[in-house]
Amino acid sequence: MACAQLTELRIIGLDEQLHGLAALKAAMPRLRVVTSSSGRGSVSRARHQVHAQAQATGFKHAHVEASKLALQALKESEINRYAGNGKPVLLSIGLTINNAPVSVRERLAVPEAEWPRAIQELCQYPHIEEAAVLSTCNRMELYVVALSWHRGVREVEDWMVRSSGIPLEELRPYLFLLRDRDATHHLLRVSGGLDSLVMGEGQILAQVRQVHEVGPGFGRLINGLFKQTITAGKHVLTVGQTAGPGFVRNINGLFKQAITAVKRVHKVGQTAGPGFGRHINGLFKQAITAGKRVRSETSISVGGVSVSSAAAELVQLKLPTHSFADAKICIIGAGKMSTLLVKHLASKGCTEVTILNRSLPRAEALAADFPDVKFNIHLMGDLMSCVESHDVVFAASGSEELLLNKADIEGMAQRPDAVGGVRRFVDISVPRNIDPDVNELARRAIVYNVDDLKEVVAANKEGRAAAAAEAEILLKEEMRAFEAWRDSLETVPTIKALRNKAEAIRAGEFEKAAAKMGEGLTKKQMKAIEELSKGIVNKLLHGPMAALRCDSADPDAVEQTLANMTALERMFALDAVAEALAASASQRNKDTMQSLRAPVASKAGLRQAAASGVRPVIAASVRPVRGALQVAAAVHLDFETKAFEKKLVSFAGHEEYIIVGGRDKFDKLPTAFKGMKTIGVLGWGSQAPAQAQNLKDSIAAAGLDITVKIGLRKSSPSWAEAEATGFTEANGTLGEVFDVVAESDMVLLLISDAAQAKLYPRLLAAMKPGSTLGLSHGFLLGVMKNDNVDFRKDINVVLVAPKGMGPSVRRLYEQGKSVNGAGINCSFAIHQNYTGNAGDIAIGWAVAVGAPFAFPTTLESEYKSDIYGERCILLGGLHGMSEALFRRYTRQGMSDEEAFKQSVECITGRVSKTISTQGMLAVYNQFNDADKKTFTEAYTASFKPAMDICMEIYEDVASGNEIKSVVQAGSRFDRFPMGKIDGTYMWKVGERVRAVRDESKIPLNPFTAGVYCATMMATIEVLRIKGHPYSEICNESIIEATDSLNPYMHARGVAFMVDNCSYTARLGSRKWAPRFDYILEQQAFVDIDEGRAMDNKEVFAKFLSDPVHSALATCSEMRPSVDISVGGEGSSVGVGAGKARTEFRSVSAA
Repeated sequence: MACAQLTELRIIGLDEQLHGLAALKAAMPRLRVVTSSSGRGSVSRARHQVHAQAQATGFKHAHVEASKLALQALKESEINRYAGNGKPVLLSIGLTINNAPVSVRERLAVPEAEWPRAIQELCQYPHIEEAAVLSTCNRMELYVVALSWHRGVREVEDWMVRSSGIPLEELRPYLFLLRDRDATHHLLRVSGGLDSLVMGEGQILAQVRQVHEVGPGFGRLINGLFKQTITAGKHVLTVGQTAGPGFVRNINGLFKQAITAVKRVHKVGQTAGPGFGRHINGLFKQAITAGKRVRSETSISVGGVSVSSAAAELVQLKLPTHSFADAKICIIGAGKMSTLLVKHLASKGCTEVTILNRSLPRAEALAADFPDVKFNIHLMGDLMSCVESHDVVFAASGSEELLLNKADIEGMAQRPDAVGGVRRFVDISVPRNIDPDVNELARRAIVYNVDDLKEVVAANKEGRAAAAAEAEILLKEEMRAFEAWRDSLETVPTIKALRNKAEAIRAGEFEKAAAKMGEGLTKKQMKAIEELSKGIVNKLLHGPMAALRCDSADPDAVEQTLANMTALERMFALDAVAEALAASASQRNKDTMQSLRAPVASKAGLRQAAASGVRPVIAASVRPVRGALQVAAAVHLDFETKAFEKKLVSFAGHEEYIIVGGRDKFDKLPTAFKGMKTIGVLGWGSQAPAQAQNLKDSIAAAGLDITVKIGLRKSSPSWAEAEATGFTEANGTLGEVFDVVAESDMVLLLISDAAQAKLYPRLLAAMKPGSTLGLSHGFLLGVMKNDNVDFRKDINVVLVAPKGMGPSVRRLYEQGKSVNGAGINCSFAIHQNYTGNAGDIAIGWAVAVGAPFAFPTTLESEYKSDIYGERCILLGGLHGMSEALFRRYTRQGMSDEEAFKQSVECITGRVSKTISTQGMLAVYNQFNDADKKTFTEAYTASFKPAMDICMEIYEDVASGNEIKSVVQAGSRFDRFPMGKIDGTYMWKVGERVRAVRDESKIPLNPFTAGVYCATMMATIEVLRIKGHPYSEICNESIIEATDSLNPYMHARGVAFMVDNCSYTARLGSRKWAPRFDYILEQQAFVDIDEGRAMDNKEVFAKFLSDPVHSALATCSEMRPSVDISVGGEGSSVGVGAGKARTEFRSVSAA
């Protein structure tokens, strides 16, 4: 076993709470297991890191086993797997007779006896916690509770492919996929018979009930056994303690330990075993209740309809005389379907039936239920003779193999004219029992399957339409009840956190008291004092605990319980506890505990991502890089929208959904902005003027009566600028900030980062319940995470982030009126979906501001990639490498002007244009052999040092340190204002170079190009490791650099950008540019000069074959048809609001 070749497994942060190490060591005798504490709050701050060193021959499999074992160890620990910030995702995926032919359904069908096995296999996937299988002749549906929407979908699809042998690309067109409320509603409709082939049929309710009986993974028998064992153990312990000296101390302790162990196994079995957990169990209970109500309170089931009745009716229609009196009937199977068949055949005048079955007792039991019907019972050995002697053969067995085919039938005698001379087969089994090739004997035999029953049941649906409408009303009530119950589960982590905190305080105080009392008290007295302390705590907690428990499904009662939860979390400071538990196995686990086939991550950490409307799927591969484990992940995000059409695009083989915008989508805005009367836009900096005007124009074009209103301080100089643009207090489109917030249905927070950090508590408090908070940058989320607070739960939180600065957004929008495709692409995110339509609102916003294409992300992913990117290749990295290259070239004897051309001008000019239009590989490919060698050495030597800094930057951003430093610096600006760099010698040289620039003479230096491409690829690689989608990677690391920022810096200068961009970016560049400068100078250039540049040749080989080149090509196809450019030095072109010369103008692409 490759796993046995591992030499070390390092697990940090679990301390004594990690169980199963003995089993690990036994399975892997050469394994050295190292555990260490993570310091204060080991569970809440746990870092789970797997470091595996394997023999070279076993590396490929060893890291997979290490990941699986580490995850299993985590599962077996006492970390609360339900302590995330949001409910797990409930999803339903499958196929039905309505969307898949029987030829597909039968390959996925799971016999009832195999349901437990299927559930167990599903729950072995790392992101699936609960599962249920509903497999009938008309459907095969899986219900799953997953920690991540798309990771769960991916794992279910993987199971389906493995189970059926059908490739995913062939299977996908037939699958339906539903989430949360939609999945709940679907199962309720199924149970009520509204989704059945025969509307209102009763058998499906019995099948749903059977799923509930089969589902629980721990099993009622084992559950009861352990309960009884615990009771018995307690009884023995009580009797023994009162029996006198015979019950010695050792036996007393032994029984206590045994009872504790049994309780632990019972608890683990109930909560961790595969199958039904509280969510699936509750869902199916509600479905059964709903099914009963539909049948008892409506007339939908009057007449006793079912698949069996439809099959009997179909045959009756096909017989020439429409009578069973002239036909000899045979049924294969003696189960429930066969019983129903006999019932309906008898009701239609059939008096004699032949039954074929594997065993006699079941067939005889069926016959005993129908004394008025004559039965001829045969075993399956008589199959061929029975088929030959009968006119109509129904197949309703549980066989998974074909029982009859064309070769079996073609030699049989033709049937009499009374039945049309044709032997009719009706196969209502799934999988099918009769090969459809029998239909090739058209004049002698014909086969009908379940799908052929549709013509019979069409009239049934029309006749039951009124009852179905009544049933839908009942189902809505049942769905509200289930959702309310599910919401009530949110109090569970709070209950645990409150009890844990109280116990920690009690135990600490007891220990202090015990230490003060010394040894003066007996053990009995000490125990009495400890029990007293526990009793006091329990009595004090009784009231709060009662307020957190809600047994009612009444939404009002649940709402009150959740309000109590919020109040208690605030009073007892439980937010920090809950967040710490959720973070205990979050990002670091996702980064390190991943396997080759499917990445493995902490379920507790993944639960945080599951709360949003955008859901990630991560597909990863692991490869050795200088002996380390490096995870390369590609994330694919899905989202919910009813107003817009999603487009599936492949980026380097990784599929992502995007939105295609354009003015032709304005007719969707009434749906997206339904119910809105006022959109408030706060601020008047870079983005606000552009987005406000674009929204105003788009809303008018869509014919909507929505007011776009600017919110500013009256004392702000921006007030007059807003008025000059047409937003005035007189016409109701300009007002004081907090007044605008209070009246708006959607609030776009486009003020500075520093202002957001300062004002967000007041802004959130002023918003209307049910309104939407819109962000164009995820910075605020990072600030709030540092402050250990969350957004209000009764609002939507969405993001739309244009990939260009404000005036560009406006100018390209205006050109989009006449130039097809003009506009600024953007990313969007749904962080909190309170009203259920936040996805439509976010996409509507993106379309309304003029985005030709919109790419999904998450709020957290956006702020991490954005703040990280501007510190790396977008600005800080470019700034640092420019200074390092300039110094290197001047030392080599170049003039100052030539050194500037060979470094900065080369990057912002030739290199950027080439990457923008042809990709990174084109930069390398246009060199001659000698220059290719120079590029290769520069790239190879620079990549690892750049990766070092990039990884450090990302970790600082992800941990909140970078945002914290920005907020702290903002508080010092009144005393220590930020200086500028444009007065330094190098950048003064740049002014002279730009003044006499000849674009045709800008050089393409292979050394400079190699250093720049290496830093760009390092920026990309870290984002990929950290799980960002390719669309975000390409847009944030490449396109924004080469299509937006570099052209701007080419016209105005790198120093101008560093001195005039946002405070967040300026601070980042000042902090990190020197780090890039020094590490290139001290490591990369030294390796090149000393001939060590090519020590790691695989780095450059990876560059040549990296899939990001393909992803970039796909992204480039979505570039706007209008380029972004700026005027030169001193130009007024591109001057933004408030004379802020920080923007672009647009020109038609050549």
